[in-house]
Amino acid sequence: TVDGTTMLYRTLGRTGWRVSLLGLGTGGVSQLGQRYELPYEQSARLLRHALDQGLNMIDTAPSYGDSEERIAFALQGVPRESYFLSTKFQPRAEDKHLHTRQTLRKSLEDSLAHLKTDYIDIFYIHGVGPDLYDDIDQELMPELRKAREDGLIRAIGGSELYQVDHTHSVAQRAIKDGTYDVLMVGMNLMSPDAFTSVLPLALEHNI
Repeated sequence: TVDGTTMLYRTLGRTGWRVSLLGLGTGGVSQLGQRYELPYEQSARLLRHALDQGLNMIDTAPSYGDSEERIAFALQGVPRESYFLSTKFQPRAEDKHLHTRQTLRKSLEDSLAHLKTDYIDIFYIHGVGPDLYDDIDQELMPELRKAREDGLIRAIGGSELYQVDHTHSVAQRAIKDGTYDVLMVGMNLMSPDAFTSVLPLALEHNI
């Protein structure tokens, strides 16, 4: 409890981590204040305030402007074990084909440098579509497993393309396959089906 406000926590699937029910995203419209040209110091105040309220989950991506660098600036002096960091990798190249595992590794190393950390807690393959699911599994997953073995990431995540995958087929398949440790699923007014098609399955498989 902080200032009369109680932060709720949940166990994040099979990772065993206790994460705050609310996380701080750094994308969207604001991108941690970048849209409003906030200096790093003000972005840092926002992030530090979130931590003070008990939040311990911070999500970013290389495509969110300089959010990774802003996070690194804000977290100076904060014990690394007191929060969880997630960032992402877009699997599609500009020509819509799958990126190579070498490109993935370079993106991971760049994110580690930008975030000034030795490891990423969750590294997401961001936007796994039905058409690339098998290719991602064959080409990129071995590199992710190696990165996990090397201690560069702690958990492998995946996010779906609910905008085109209205039945959440990728999320359901990924849960059953056990390939991913964490899944980011679209649940909103435009795509409410995940409440009945994905969440019960995730609970059953502890993901």
